Amino acid sequence: ELLRQEELAAKQHAEEEEEAERLRQEELAAKQRAEEEERAELLRQEELAAKQRAAEEEQAERVRQEELAAKQRAEEEEEAERLRQEELAAKQRAEEEQAELLRQEDLAAKQRA
Repeated sequence: ELLRQEELAAKQHAEEEEEAERLRQEELAAKQRAEEEERAELLRQEELAAKQRAAEEEQAERVRQEELAAKQRAEEEEEAERLRQEELAAKQRAEEEQAELLRQEDLAAKQRA
């Protein structure tokens, strides 16, 4: 009877150790899963941040390009206006010179007469 009790106790002890080992393995697996999920979430966050940075850089580049284009248009309009003013001044000078020439011719004709 004593032997049977000892065997039963040994068997129970072995079963308890097996159960404890099984629980340790489950806890380890759960911990590993949690760490993997944490790493995956961290990667998702990093990818999202990288995507946002890329979008912000793209937007900033688009704004720079628009500003550059606007500056170029303004410079072209300024140049065109300057050319119009020069042409207008040249036309006015030519008209004034023509009027002066006509006045001189008219004066010369009056003096001859």
